[in-house]
Amino acid sequence: MCRYSFTTYKPHLACFRCRKSFKRRLKQDIDPAGSDKPPKCPDCGGAVADMGLDFKAPSRGRVAQWTLLEELFTIGVTFHSCGCSGPGYRPKARSELHAFLVQTIQSYETQLDHWTAGAVARGAPLAERTAAMLHWHELIAAARAALARV
Repeated sequence: MCRYSFTTYKPHLACFRCRKSFKRRLKQDIDPAGSDKPPKCPDCGGAVADMGLDFKAPSRGRVAQWTLLEELFTIGVTFHSCGCSGPGYRPKARSELHAFLVQTIQSYETQLDHWTAGAVARGAPLAERTAAMLHWHELIAAARAALARV
């Protein structure tokens, strides 16, 4: 059963600069008619990352884990799920990152192949296919760059 489908939860956000995690009130709780401003860190005022409802932040002193989380975020890996079985495996140490990145690149390439050939067979609109293929190309490039840094 999807535990997140029956209730709306506050998003779990993280600031990599401050190494701080927090939750933000939902737009409909504040002002239903107002504009949706991007969230900012309450400490430094910088941009924050939506890490997903299954995110559990490390303590602020664990710099290596925060660096690893930021690296994962840059390649599109977060802790989003429907709540059934969690977001799946995420490396907890830098030593596990290389194998994870190789597997992630393979997964992203499978998605790109789906949008390159499979979506054509299904008759997906050209604009949707083009946007999806660009998205997966960008994620693959970011993951390959991260793999080169490891």
